[in-house]
Amino acid sequence: MTVATTSFGETYSANTSFTVTVGSSTVLPTTTTSSANSITSNTATITGVVNPNGSDTYFWFQYGTSSSLSGSVATSQQDLGAGTTGSTISANLSSLTSNTTYYYQVWARNGAGTAHGGILSFTTANGSAFPAPSLTSPAAGATGVDVNTSLTWGSVPNSAGYFVYFGSVNPPPVVLLTGITSYTPGTLSHGTTYYWTVSSRDPSNNNAESKAPVRSFTTTSAASFPAPTLISPPNGATGLNINTSLSWSAVNGSAGYTVYFGTVNPPPALVVTAATSYSPAMSPGNTYYWTVGSRDPNNGNAESKAPVQSFATSSGAQPPGTPTNLSPADGSTNVSANVTLSWSAAAGATSYQIYFGPTYPPTALTTVTGTTYSPGPLGGDVTYYWRIVAVNTVGSTSSSTVSFTTATASSGGSVLVSGLTNPGNSLALDSDSVYWTEFNGLIRKVSKSGGTPQTLYSTPYNPSGIAVDATTVYFGDEVSLRAIPKAGGTSTVLTAEIRAESQPMPITFIGPSTRRVRSGKSRRAEARRLR
Repeated sequence: MTVATTSFGETYSANTSFTVTVGSSTVLPTTTTSSANSITSNTATITGVVNPNGSDTYFWFQYGTSSSLSGSVATSQQDLGAGTTGSTISANLSSLTSNTTYYYQVWARNGAGTAHGGILSFTTANGSAFPAPSLTSPAAGATGVDVNTSLTWGSVPNSAGYFVYFGSVNPPPVVLLTGITSYTPGTLSHGTTYYWTVSSRDPSNNNAESKAPVRSFTTTSAASFPAPTLISPPNGATGLNINTSLSWSAVNGSAGYTVYFGTVNPPPALVVTAATSYSPAMSPGNTYYWTVGSRDPNNGNAESKAPVQSFATSSGAQPPGTPTNLSPADGSTNVSANVTLSWSAAAGATSYQIYFGPTYPPTALTTVTGTTYSPGPLGGDVTYYWRIVAVNTVGSTSSSTVSFTTATASSGGSVLVSGLTNPGNSLALDSDSVYWTEFNGLIRKVSKSGGTPQTLYSTPYNPSGIAVDATTVYFGDEVSLRAIPKAGGTSTVLTAEIRAESQPMPITFIGPSTRRVRSGKSRRAEARRLR
């Protein structure tokens, strides 16, 4: 086709020659934009009416999401011919965004120039075939939002990622395509209203989007109290040991610090502490998010948070995590003498060494595989120190040492068993039972909770001094040192020919709490000596 331009306009010809008739008049096409139809979540048909007014005329549509059609897209031009009556024309649009308003306008041109109709609009369906995300936080219309806030939303199964729209204008511009369900826009301006939404993407429909309704929130008006600076670990660090500690800078006048920590962003509040470091329990091969908020004592402990940071622990073999939540807690008082120690399991631990005693530092007591231990009846009004060491094949990790104080012992204890025949002054304990001697030649035991005593051994002599270990009871009987099983039975002579007049034999009991029990002479032997 050849196009020639004169003062009367443009003339179109199918060959290289054309004729211009001086004085002839070519009229602009008449154009009318009509309603759209067949609207779905990502397609629509837009229509119009064009009258060529006797001149060969081409038409097309301009469409876009701006009401002024700024930045709009043109459909392909089509030849309508040179008729003299109006013809309905249309264009099929595809790959539209669901739940979005589009504006469109019909255009046409002939030898007289270009004409267009009015601007109309339509809104695509909300894409019910593919759900939009549910916006979670911040809440719609929230005020006083921290300037370091994160945006979060619910996941949509099978979505090919999410487009995040965010800004201080409405509608907000797209800022990110992400595969996770949170976005931290960085430190925002104080006292500013922000708008945001998120769209899911349907992978079976050309990644057509389904948008959530736009939300807004307003940030806090001013930074009235400084936030801490996160020091360690560095943001984005990887391959860290699960015993890594968090640390941050001190804020003058802060009423402690709230530590936020977890595997989701934003992380949940974990603990309030007066320190500037904290050692959380972690597992290998995880990504963790954390921040710390200072607390303004003059403003109801309102918090000022540092921006959220993240790090990842190593997935390789590591020493166990740190035992936490030791109970009784550090500084506890009036604790029962029959207390049970407990702690939270440490990641990767296969056993736990218990250090316990009335002196500091406490000494190793025993090793267990569980997370509780009963050290046996303790003394009244005594301060005990203890710590737990988690162990595995790679190494060990200790908790801090804590202490507690038992209640003052009662002057009148409960009666375990009555009706005994001259019980001796020699006692021994294990975790379940009390063992003692009687002056009628008996070795006996009873449960710590009381009940019927059990006679383990009977001798014609008067036993004196007693001790136990894991399986055996040891005692003296004036002429020998003997051992019998805890369940009773035949005795074994360890040492014979002990005279009653000899010096008392010291016997040491090693158990949950170390006691030294010194055996005394029997009353009969003492009587013979005095005669």
